Amino acid sequence: MKQVEINETVKVGHIQPQTNYQFLTMIGRPVTGWKLVVKRVFDLIVGLVGTVLSSPIVLIFAILVKLTSKGPAFYKQERVGLMGKSFNVIKLRSMYQNAEARTGAVWAQKNDPRITPVGRFMRKTRVDELPQFWNVLKGDMSLVGPRPERPVLTEEFSQQFADFPKRLRIIPGITGYAQINGGYDITPDAKCKLDNYYIEHFSVWFDIKMLLGTVKIVFTGDGARKMKIVYAITQATWGGAQAHLYSLIERQVKIGNTVTLISGIEGRLSEQIKKNLPQVKLVIISNLVRQVSLINDFKAIRALRKLLKGLKPDILHLHSSKAGMVGRLAALGLSMKVVFTVHGWGFTPGVSKKQQLLIKLVEKTLRPLTTYYICVSRFDYQLGVENGIINESHPGVVIYNGVREVRCTVHNERSEKPFVLTMAARFNSQKRQDLLIQALAYIPDDLPLICNFLGNGPLLPNCQQLTQKLQVDDKVNFVGSVDNVQKYYQQSDGAILISDYEGLPISLVEALAQHLPIIASNVGGNEELIHNNGFLVENDPHKIADKIVQLYRARDKKRMEDNSYKLFQRYFMVEDMLAQTQACYARCLA
Repeated sequence: MKQVEINETVKVGHIQPQTNYQFLTMIGRPVTGWKLVVKRVFDLIVGLVGTVLSSPIVLIFAILVKLTSKGPAFYKQERVGLMGKSFNVIKLRSMYQNAEARTGAVWAQKNDPRITPVGRFMRKTRVDELPQFWNVLKGDMSLVGPRPERPVLTEEFSQQFADFPKRLRIIPGITGYAQINGGYDITPDAKCKLDNYYIEHFSVWFDIKMLLGTVKIVFTGDGARKMKIVYAITQATWGGAQAHLYSLIERQVKIGNTVTLISGIEGRLSEQIKKNLPQVKLVIISNLVRQVSLINDFKAIRALRKLLKGLKPDILHLHSSKAGMVGRLAALGLSMKVVFTVHGWGFTPGVSKKQQLLIKLVEKTLRPLTTYYICVSRFDYQLGVENGIINESHPGVVIYNGVREVRCTVHNERSEKPFVLTMAARFNSQKRQDLLIQALAYIPDDLPLICNFLGNGPLLPNCQQLTQKLQVDDKVNFVGSVDNVQKYYQQSDGAILISDYEGLPISLVEALAQHLPIIASNVGGNEELIHNNGFLVENDPHKIADKIVQLYRARDKKRMEDNSYKLFQRYFMVEDMLAQTQACYARCLA
């Protein structure tokens, strides 16, 4: 899957002009209803006024364009409108003449070298779009709607993102929801999601808010709305949630948003942020701990609330159950949107019945304080719905954990070498390395197996002792903590994860990125990671051993490897996760 990363080299391929575009069959049904009639009347009234008021500005900049670069002041360009119908959009020329003669159609980006100095100012303030009031009066465009794209780029992005053509179900606009909330620092996928959100929720009042936002941009030159985001997590150490959070923070810094990270314990995450992202404000609240303590929790709530009052963020994004509880109580009555990412509910099957009842009660109590839930698996989303926590008033969305692929050559078949399995997980009560070690004792002696255990934790000494007791030392390799799990996966034949409960383990997503078959406990979101690329297993040593033997002897391992990678490409690329999260922020602030 190709992805456009703004502020980096544009990765849009050049498609030769054609007329038989496939996106025309992918649009779906047009939007209908009385709101469109009201929208058209509003467009005509405001469009006429806008034409009159903007004429002096357009004239001045037309002269500046002519004086500062060769070529006409205005230009027309073919764009795709309602239901795929083409029309010519009118703009003030912001690019050098014949800027795309060599490159063909290319996605607009920040700091675009094709843009003239005057054009750069016009794009920043949206002045180059003002002649499009004429397009509005003609009926080709609306004041507010998805920005129309060129046919070749629409075709390109439709091949990558199945929902991209759905933007054409409504008349395109001079400005749009995606422009206000993303500007030029936005991927096509994120733009698609924002535009389709607008289509589902448009109204004249919504359009007025978008127009007011655009007017602000014109007069301030601020570009797309910048956000202040506060992230909170109990431990800035390293694990799936922390890796997820680091990617989010890195993205927000890149697009110019103001970011603060609040944590209870420092660790690898905070170290990485200090080293690589010095723009991020890091605050440690020592009372913000995972363990339940009325005194500590009260102090943490008070300290966090004081910080939030001073920071006044647009978004408070909470990670982990404990930070979710403390953060929502701290934000009570404050003017901000609260997003809670569920990395596995605290009442998920596998934890004690007492804990399940308590956490369910807590979550239902905190539901009114939650703007939006993000679940990292369909399993968690359904669990939230079934327990009455996620509903229409307090909606949620599934956004899978995404990872960056570590590029490598897919490992070769190694019949003469040991069959290597790797389990990457912290040694704690949730993870069941002990069951896997017990399973190794049932592996036939003629199966040359090595099992790598990556990670540290309080139960590591217990597992080391169990290995010696069962005399499976020759089959076990305790590696310790590693900086890059995927590098170990590159030398493995499969990934395995045995645990009592899960959200959606990022270690297995990393295994998918490295083409590895998977064996995993049948808990939480694990089944969403296995589709003809491995096995789910009950937490029984004999059954775990049977699946290991089955994987070793499987004749279709190459197909399983390919299926793992296809699954990664479809659902678990980090760019998709970031785009979907950005769209979630925009929905919260709508």
